[in-house]
Amino acid sequence: MLDLHTANPELYIDDTRPQDLIAAAEQLATWDEAASASADCLLNAWTLRACMNEDPEGTADLTVAIRALRDRLANSRSLPDSYRHRWQGYLELLNARTLRFTNAAEIELLLNRPHVVELLRTLPANGEFFPQWEVKAALATQEKRFSDSRLSQILGQIEDHGLIGHRKRGKYKDWRLTENGQQVLAKRFPAEQARAPVRGFGMGDLRLYSTPPERLGQLVA
Repeated sequence: MLDLHTANPELYIDDTRPQDLIAAAEQLATWDEAASASADCLLNAWTLRACMNEDPEGTADLTVAIRALRDRLANSRSLPDSYRHRWQGYLELLNARTLRFTNAAEIELLLNRPHVVELLRTLPANGEFFPQWEVKAALATQEKRFSDSRLSQILGQIEDHGLIGHRKRGKYKDWRLTENGQQVLAKRFPAEQARAPVRGFGMGDLRLYSTPPERLGQLVA
């Protein structure tokens, strides 16, 4: 099994896979410097290899692994910011590669999935970032509500196709349309290129949708 506290992480580059790295990371209570450095050594080598080779499946596996380590494991919050930023850089390189492997037919299949186009249209057409909790509010109606886990799942699927990207802001995420995402929506809805982000419910005090969640209780009390 992969040991993230090894003195020679280079020995694992050829004999382990991104799934093995996830399994090893799940055993950590918190990320310390030794484990972070070992994981970074592997991710650096694998990202370089992915950028040099035509391997869509391997690139996708590596992308999933990096996202899991940064954001989805129980110990992800303990990851040092220096490594979090480095791994975001690896993700951006891999996303650029993913766009080469994603053809028009795959994009069309994605857009035909439930809620995908609706979600994309909540994001500003000019590529500005939009908070995830505000995306959730914009999608909510009396008949339909999205759980945080379901919304994150859909956003992750769209990001895997290179149409959106995110940044972390504290414990929250902001999302934006990538250049490719802007082009896809512009082709589908040419009259809406100057569209402003859709606000939740279409009524009420818009302060609720421009205020962090922890402040909402004070506003509506």
